Amino acid sequence: MRRYEIKRTEDNGKKYYYIWDSENYEIVLLPTKYLKHKTQSNRSPNTVRTTGLALCYYMEYISGKGIELLKECKLPYEEQYKHFVDFMFWIKEGQHLKQNRKHLTGNGTCNAYLRNVFRFFLYLTDCGYAPPLKVLSYNQITVHNAVGVKRVLRQNSFHGYMRPKERDVRAAAEDEIIQILKACNNCR
Repeated sequence: MRRYEIKRTEDNGKKYYYIWDSENYEIVLLPTKYLKHKTQSNRSPNTVRTTGLALCYYMEYISGKGIELLKECKLPYEEQYKHFVDFMFWIKEGQHLKQNRKHLTGNGTCNAYLRNVFRFFLYLTDCGYAPPLKVLSYNQITVHNAVGVKRVLRQNSFHGYMRPKERDVRAAAEDEIIQILKACNNCR
């Protein structure tokens, strides 16, 4: 049985998610605050749930390693990098699931879970709970729109993501497109 679970409650028709520690029967405070923030930012309930699952998997991973939440922020760069790459491989091997599978988790899924974990750490940094992660490189660009209003774009990147799988697709031929359009029975 997994230690961390995502649970849902409703308040005035709005779905709120929280992370439950089944070992000591308590709500895990910081990840739950983040999920509440996502809900109040009008994110889709599916998006919030997916984020909650990623955080549950991460909490499970650090629990198995014997690391407390926020301690990884203080690790040196090399150890922090190895920590997050090891988390991705832990996901890749399917150890985040209750039953073991024969096939591996896709690289895109592993990267998505790690991106959600990084967003959680960025939230903690913005709220003053944790120092910034050393493995994220921070880029800032100032741009002007057509009216001349200045806007600052911030980007955080991690150089340890797994390469996405190459797609084996071909473009549709003209006659295939015409055939599809003829099969449509309304303008939508």
